[in-house]
Amino acid sequence: MVYTGIVPGRGDGGMTPAVADNRGVTPPALSPQPVGLRAGRRHRTWSWAWLPAGLLGGLLALAPWAAAAAERVALPSLDRRAGEPVQLAGHWFPAPGAAAGAPAMLLLHGCSGLVDGRGRVGERFAEMAARLNAMGIHALAVDSLRPRGEREICTQGAGQRKVTQLQRRRDALAALQWLAQRPEVDARRVGLLGWSNGGSTVLAATNLRHPEVAATPLRPSLAAAYYPGCEAELDRGYRPSAPLLLLLGEADDWTPAAPCMALAVRGAPERGDGAAPRAPAAASASATAAAAVSAPEAATAPRPAGVPAPEWEQYAGAHHGFDGSGPLRLRRDVPGGARPGQGVHVGGDAAARAASWARLERFIREHWNIP
Repeated sequence: MVYTGIVPGRGDGGMTPAVADNRGVTPPALSPQPVGLRAGRRHRTWSWAWLPAGLLGGLLALAPWAAAAAERVALPSLDRRAGEPVQLAGHWFPAPGAAAGAPAMLLLHGCSGLVDGRGRVGERFAEMAARLNAMGIHALAVDSLRPRGEREICTQGAGQRKVTQLQRRRDALAALQWLAQRPEVDARRVGLLGWSNGGSTVLAATNLRHPEVAATPLRPSLAAAYYPGCEAELDRGYRPSAPLLLLLGEADDWTPAAPCMALAVRGAPERGDGAAPRAPAAASASATAAAAVSAPEAATAPRPAGVPAPEWEQYAGAHHGFDGSGPLRLRRDVPGGARPGQGVHVGGDAAARAASWARLERFIREHWNIP
């Protein structure tokens, strides 16, 4: 089951190497579009959920559309070290046959990083790049860790992480500028897509409460995040610069969904009748609680004119990393999470994986006017 969350203001309801060059191949749909999708309802989606996670992962890895070829690029961050811009490592996935002025998406990795030990882009990001390419969208994946001497930051405590959200936000803002300056990219249609720690970067890079974000002349025209950590931007007060979609796991005990739903409600428009924003009727009890907590402060971070309220989807029973293909496991090496010291659960969920992609695709097509 999927919980659909549209806050008031909207009317519509690891890693393996890249192994194939799939340019021009359109990925088959993993599931049909959900029927009767409306805010405030629970709905079921047919998918490959009956397949064991390991078998599903193997099939995905062997599929000709599971990965795309990439060009390695270097680009400067807005972050500086010893007075010089940090040089970021990027992987550029141009959409084959795309018309001049095609949209482009910036992909932001989580705390495990972008590449494996051999420098190959991870399965999750290569597959997403292939899916976007099939829609006629260019993709750029940027590595924020290795240029700073880190391979992963998952096992580092939040206060001791060697790569911070300040640095990652500056990386994202610089990469957006890099995309907008490319002749094959439509600068009016550049977007952000992040996972976990990279999802938190999406929030930080679209929150107008940050002076750097408010001052930048280029803003993304859409943003989406898989299971981000939302507490920091929720506490700061989230004022979105772009349409935002949050894809959340109900059972996520690493980056819980409730703060993200509260952030979405706080980013909703002010109600003229003075009533507090309401959580969707289909939401779980945690969503209702999140709305109640955030409602008194919802008017403190008004959205710019023309920016719709954030949207969210919560997938029942799904854990952190639900869009992956690996089995559910307990990571005791992660110091944070909802129960510090007890570890966190990570693993794929075939139904949530398929449904979340379908939802993300609809969001992208709607905001970028892609048929």
